[in-house]
Amino acid sequence: MSYDRELTPAPAEGLRQLAWPGESGTPCYLSATPGGLLERLADVAEDEQLLAAADLLKDVTAILDDPTADPEALRAALAGMAVALTGVLRIADSWGARLPHDDDAGSARHMSGGDGETLKLPAESFG
Repeated sequence: MSYDRELTPAPAEGLRQLAWPGESGTPCYLSATPGGLLERLADVAEDEQLLAAADLLKDVTAILDDPTADPEALRAALAGMAVALTGVLRIADSWGARLPHDDDAGSARHMSGGDGETLKLPAESFG
């Protein structure tokens, strides 16, 4: 089942989109006490998915670097990466939805320090 960010509604206030789909393939949401047990379990599950995606990336890179890799290995690697990327996108969307929103900023996203001053990162921060 694929994940379409454009068709997935943003979670309602107080809900957290989980990194896996519900039984019918639709987004799964959690309503939990901030810092509570269920939220911590969701954090652990997300961490595990990200670690698994990082491990898979290493394996896929090795397959892609192998000029003798057969089509089945390449297809399996690509299928695994599609699953991993779907999880990573769900996690990114979930984290993004939980970021504080500054209504005065319009559609631009920015960070501000405790004094209200907008923080700016130097170009070197982006490689």
